[in-house]
Amino acid sequence: MAIKKGPMFVALTWCGRAVTKNRMHTPANGRIIKTAEYRKFLADLAMSWRGRRPPVPLRPYVAEVTVCVGKLTDPQNLVFLILDALELAKIVEKDRYLARLTLDVRPAHGRGVADQIEVLVYQPEKAT
Repeated sequence: MAIKKGPMFVALTWCGRAVTKNRMHTPANGRIIKTAEYRKFLADLAMSWRGRRPPVPLRPYVAEVTVCVGKLTDPQNLVFLILDALELAKIVEKDRYLARLTLDVRPAHGRGVADQIEVLVYQPEKAT
């Protein structure tokens, strides 16, 4: 079943060093806390996307994610962080309203090349 794009959609891009959920937490004083690297990555994503915010957060929404990351990075681990950044940038209301997610992985790049993340977020067209 194909989902058609509704009238509201947002196209987002980001380049830099991606942090996956494997480097999201670290032990500290007997507790598990979020790493500074994760907090910085999430803030960078949200800040770069904040200017693209729709008038109201999208709900429900479809996310089409395209990533190009290094050979050692697991692209599926980026999805969780990308959804968190969409929520932090107020592009979507909550990740629980995700109707559909697609992940397209481009061939891995070499050393010293920035990771690339492209996200297309839109509301599915209402069935008539």
